Amino acid sequence: MPAAAWAGGDCLVLGLAPDSRMVMQLREAGHGERVALVFRDRERSGWFVPVLAEPGNEDAGARCTFEGRSYRKFAATDTALRHDADSDLLTVLDPSQATDVIDGRKAPLQQSPALESAGINYQLALNYAENNPQRRFSPSAYADFYAYTGGWYLNNSLAWNNNGRVARYESYALREWLDTGTFLRLGDAVSNPTALGESLQFAGLSWGTDRNLRPGDFAPVLPTLRNGNALAGPLEVFVNDNLQFQQTLQSGVYDLRNLPAQQGFNSYSVRTLDAQGNPVTVQREIYLPVSLLPPGITAWRVDAGFQREDFFTANANYGPGFVSGSYARGITYDVTLSAQGLVSRAASTLSAGYDQRLGDLWTGHLGVITARNTQQGQQQGHALQARLDGGSRWWRLLADWTHAPRALPGLGTRAALRMQRLLRAQWNDAAGWNLGLTVVQTEREPSTREDLATLSASTRVLQSGASVTLSLTRTRFAGVSQDNLMLSLFVPLAPGAGNRNRGFYASHNSTEGAELSRAQYSSSGQTPQDGAWSVGATHDSRPGLSAVDGFWSGSTDKADLNFSGRASRGDNSGQFTLRSGVLWTGGSAYLSRPIRGAFAMVSTGEEGVDVYYENRPMGRTDARGMLLVPELRALELNRLSLNPSAWPIHWLAGEVERQVVPPRGGGVLVSFKINARVWPSNSMVTPLAPGGGPFPAGTVVRAVAEGEPTETVIDRQGRMWLAELLPARVFSITHAGKRCEFDMPDPGGDAEMAVQPRQCEDTP
Repeated sequence: MPAAAWAGGDCLVLGLAPDSRMVMQLREAGHGERVALVFRDRERSGWFVPVLAEPGNEDAGARCTFEGRSYRKFAATDTALRHDADSDLLTVLDPSQATDVIDGRKAPLQQSPALESAGINYQLALNYAENNPQRRFSPSAYADFYAYTGGWYLNNSLAWNNNGRVARYESYALREWLDTGTFLRLGDAVSNPTALGESLQFAGLSWGTDRNLRPGDFAPVLPTLRNGNALAGPLEVFVNDNLQFQQTLQSGVYDLRNLPAQQGFNSYSVRTLDAQGNPVTVQREIYLPVSLLPPGITAWRVDAGFQREDFFTANANYGPGFVSGSYARGITYDVTLSAQGLVSRAASTLSAGYDQRLGDLWTGHLGVITARNTQQGQQQGHALQARLDGGSRWWRLLADWTHAPRALPGLGTRAALRMQRLLRAQWNDAAGWNLGLTVVQTEREPSTREDLATLSASTRVLQSGASVTLSLTRTRFAGVSQDNLMLSLFVPLAPGAGNRNRGFYASHNSTEGAELSRAQYSSSGQTPQDGAWSVGATHDSRPGLSAVDGFWSGSTDKADLNFSGRASRGDNSGQFTLRSGVLWTGGSAYLSRPIRGAFAMVSTGEEGVDVYYENRPMGRTDARGMLLVPELRALELNRLSLNPSAWPIHWLAGEVERQVVPPRGGGVLVSFKINARVWPSNSMVTPLAPGGGPFPAGTVVRAVAEGEPTETVIDRQGRMWLAELLPARVFSITHAGKRCEFDMPDPGGDAEMAVQPRQCEDTP
């Protein structure tokens, strides 16, 4: 509706003075600053302001029209309007709107430029079994061939066993886009789960959104919090007792939006200042499940292809085709709607869901499911689904109920579902104990019922962190029950030499008269290179078996090694495993540990430089000044750094820390600018213009260092910092129609000096 249609009468009647016309900066209700035409009243005390308020927010100020525009009149004493005479800024402080909108959503990460690469991760294993006299030693191998090119990740994984059979696990091509949060996968894949959690292995196309690509969009966020800040001062937001957000606010009404939270329980508090300058804290506790999406956020996926059959026995056996799709959208902070469907020749299913937050600590879900299956005759059914999910700092409860008036068939040959109930409860720190309860009841055709109930309790018994856990489980299937009782003890020990983590574990398990006891001691280092090992003993009463077992793992910069063994009377066994990989990138080959997730090629230009990943030592650069770091986290920020404390005195660097976001399965080049022939990083020089004087302040100085463009600017004294251009040997300045090149001065000169251009040319 046009503003004039809902405004009041003529502003002249209300006292507007036409000769008081002014153009001012106006800030209103979180819309940001804008230029606006405002007027004063005849007494030059009140104001007429063209506000952007919508119909329905007419609780403050009289509205009128003048020259076809809508205005609101504010009296001189109206606290909803504030005038800053120094900046000539008008601020409308309407309690129904916000003068400051603070969005805490994290900006999506920008992927770093990726390297073209190819490689193979492989595993060689040798198994020994004494009770198999015909073949006590049995070798096996696994290979994962991969490549990253043109933004695509290609993968093909194979396994070979001692029978000479080669099994292909999967072959696929994957492309991911961080800017849109979508992916495209061609080849072998697993379909999106149905409402009952069933999936299909298939070969074809999978396209949709991936929460891992833009976690800031899909992560739970706290509902908008509106409050007032009477005085200018700090705003602090604590989530789960950790400071997550801090900002200085002007006085006004603020909206806190999209503050990131964790799945499950969240406790947060907001601190500001009141009118007397005293701290004011607003606290709230809220439970956020994964099923709720932030408002306006959509998750979708489409799968289409041919079902893979006989996965473990056939490499390329594909059956009937199918297509499936899923869609979910956050309507508000409290409501999410979803739908999912799958259609194939043998089976199909369709479901719709409604999720809503029921207060701060509870959420509910209602769903309807229909399905058909023709693999064992014509079966068709439907079901209703309800779920209640909640939690606080001290407890968690999940209750899920599925009821099928007509038995609901699945995607395979399993019997149709008639009913399923799930109850999971957890209490934390109940008189010093953590208690848990899980009850699952399932009924399938024809009248087959399965029951599972588990009760667990754990407590801390020593100040060192030692804990005791007691678990009681009852299962019942086809009228036959079985009880299991387990008691376990874990004792963390004081760190040993090299700050190694050490611990002792013991357990006793009793099942229908059978007794199983185990004790184990373990020790692990801070990094894979430090290794880990354990030794344990087991006694099983039913076969009368006693055994001693051990495990050891270690890593070098070229491979991961593992050994496990078990010794008992007449049944000795063991396994040795070697995992390694070969990577080709940049025209060179590298032998290293397997590439997990992503990798980085670190370039320093110098041999023997120690490289650190997240403060953990990764190794030293080779004769080419390169080091392969094979364990980066894909699609996340990764921090790589150098430690210059042990460098020769003539080594200098412009920076010693870099953060990168590598692609999944790919790698990035991380270049540190180390150069033994540069000036100290705190040196400054004054480039001279062709006329002999300095360049004006703000003139841009450009250079290229190790293939990467870099630049700095001339300061007010005509100087520039050399550190901004390291380790470039030439830099250029374009000014007043001329482009001049300069040679970087040799080290050892004065801390400040003037440098002449090598040559100057007219620019086109």
